[in-house]
Amino acid sequence: MAFSVNGVSALSISNQGINTGTRGSALVPAYSFLTTDPDTGMWSSGANGINFTTGGTSILQIDAGGLTLNGTGIAETGS
Repeated sequence: MAFSVNGVSALSISNQGINTGTRGSALVPAYSFLTTDPDTGMWSSGANGINFTTGGTSILQIDAGGLTLNGTGIAETGS
């Protein structure tokens, strides 16, 4: 099933998953949650990677190299 806006494919849903047709960017993530906050969401910086962005800044990246956090992280102490 495909959805278009002004003749441009915006979203497709199939047995292979959900596809927005774009990787997105930190400023315009492929998946955002509110139309009033379009620079917060998820996008992909490249193959096998997923990024999370808030306010147009990439905050978290997960890829084959591991996890990268941009900013302050909080971790529990203990074993």
